[in-house]
Amino acid sequence: MPFTLRGNRIYFEGTINGSTPLSIQFDLGAGMSNINYKSVKKIKMDFDGKANLINSDGTNEARLSSKNEVVLGGFKWQNVDFIETKNMENWEDAIVGNSLFLDKIYAIDYDKKAIILYDKLPLINEEFKQIPMVFEGVCPFIEATLVFNNQKYTDWFGFDTGNTSNGIITDEITLKHNIYDKFKKLMGFGSTKIAIMPDLSIAGYTFNKGTITLEKPHANTKSTTLIGNKILKCFNVIIDNRQGFMYLKPNSMFQKQEEEDLKKKP
Repeated sequence: MPFTLRGNRIYFEGTINGSTPLSIQFDLGAGMSNINYKSVKKIKMDFDGKANLINSDGTNEARLSSKNEVVLGGFKWQNVDFIETKNMENWEDAIVGNSLFLDKIYAIDYDKKAIILYDKLPLINEEFKQIPMVFEGVCPFIEATLVFNNQKYTDWFGFDTGNTSNGIITDEITLKHNIYDKFKKLMGFGSTKIAIMPDLSIAGYTFNKGTITLEKPHANTKSTTLIGNKILKCFNVIIDNRQGFMYLKPNSMFQKQEEEDLKKKP
């Protein structure tokens, strides 16, 4: 399934219920499939229920449509539920996530700009590193480690291809490990602050450029600690939803960052 990368997000061209081609975001942080309320008129979609939608706008009741057909890159899914949402970008028609692939093994290859489905786990070469994966609902989580002055703090982070930043650290993590004061804060907005990235280690690879969003203590926003696709796009990944493992390999974008860092060194 070919995709394009726009603003650190993955987009397919696909159809819903035999529609004209749509822009469909692939968001592994999405608990269910979403339809942009502005795009409903493009699609033959019947709303036959309601559900609670939890996103950056909080928790709100929204219209639900069941039994939809989704076609992406020649692959077809039936009986897909969509919830209507109002906080999507104007060019986005829909969002799908891991719920379409829960019984699948697939690769996200940023070098080839394609998602590849497998009948069984392919031969994994030594360039890939295997890491365990757990789920919150249908959303995958991986272990990552924050490092401050050689002290390491490991926890589970959402693998969120729909988040365009480096990531978000919630108060659940900072209170659990008592690390809020270890971050160097730059500025604050409501319940969050923007902090300088500490060392963040994923599968043995370290990222420490730019900033990260930090939730203030006792913010109680019910947000999720996550790694965003500004970092995740630097890996080609194989996701084995059947056995609960990911396999990560640095790609050309990772190598480009390393080359740029070398040029900056005196």
